[in-house]
Amino acid sequence: MSMLRCFFEKRECDISALFHGLAVSRHDEAMRHFQRHPVVALSFRGISTVSDAERAVRASFAEHAYLRHHPALSPVDRMIYRQIKRQPLSYGLFELTRLVQQAHAERAVVLVDHYDRLSSVFARGVPLPWIYSRVFVGLRDNIHVEKAVLMDRSGLAERYVQCSRVWADRARRHWTPRSLGAT
Repeated sequence: MSMLRCFFEKRECDISALFHGLAVSRHDEAMRHFQRHPVVALSFRGISTVSDAERAVRASFAEHAYLRHHPALSPVDRMIYRQIKRQPLSYGLFELTRLVQQAHAERAVVLVDHYDRLSSVFARGVPLPWIYSRVFVGLRDNIHVEKAVLMDRSGLAERYVQCSRVWADRARRHWTPRSLGAT
């Protein structure tokens, strides 16, 4: 995850020497994104409840606290950033990527680590589609995201990413915390 972050994240110093000789450095399409994008990173390491997942997302919001005073943002957008913690997670993630894109004039790359840990919350009785819709609907068809990389160790991400659009659509129309028995 940290290697991907180093590759994508916009920086003032050139770190191309870290990637010299690697296969990615010979791939023109990939190198067009080298050190070009702001990065929104989420880590679900150690989560076991929906509250833990929400805290993990909010921690990624805190990494972008500079947005509160960024000159490229309007006073209204800076206020939106300050209020983002009180918004539903899907809206918050969408707004965060929008504000980051506006501040940096480049679409964001979203990196999600330990995606499979969300399954531990599912094992405690909260339906997995509801969790994914709460956390990741902000990535679906998000024009402010260049790429989203979901990393896990169990292969869950690959299976659930294929279904994420269906789940996000259903979540918006039908699933609510009350209807699913979640608190």
